[in-house]
Amino acid sequence: MINPIFVHFVVALIVIAALIVAVITPLGRRVAMWSLALQLLVGLWLIFLGFRVSPWHPALWLLAALFTQAAIFAGKRERKAGALILTLLALASAAGAFYVGLVDQPADYYLRRPVQKPSGSQSRTILNSSAVGEMVVEHADPI
Repeated sequence: MINPIFVHFVVALIVIAALIVAVITPLGRRVAMWSLALQLLVGLWLIFLGFRVSPWHPALWLLAALFTQAAIFAGKRERKAGALILTLLALASAAGAFYVGLVDQPADYYLRRPVQKPSGSQSRTILNSSAVGEMVVEHADPI
């Protein structure tokens, strides 16, 4: 199964790389805008799965998206200096969102493994995390 937090992390790296390229070329701004849209979809997927995040994380993402869109418009109007400044602001906002997203996770989040606890003929897999709460998966033991 695809781990949605890993997808969110990889798309975040694509956003940062595209914004770094956007400092040099306008194509990077377009790639950054599309990857920010994908980032939104994966972030919503995580929220629907029960992940909690600091309110600063989506606020900084929104700033990055708005600055990127403004940089695209400024680039179309031949205002290169304005586009560069807006791209740098978008890069700073995206880096801030990336940092807040990493710091907001529990320390053992990436090291967590499911714990098997047998109970009669049924066993329960318990995943416990402060980000997700407690999620219990019931399944029958193989014969």
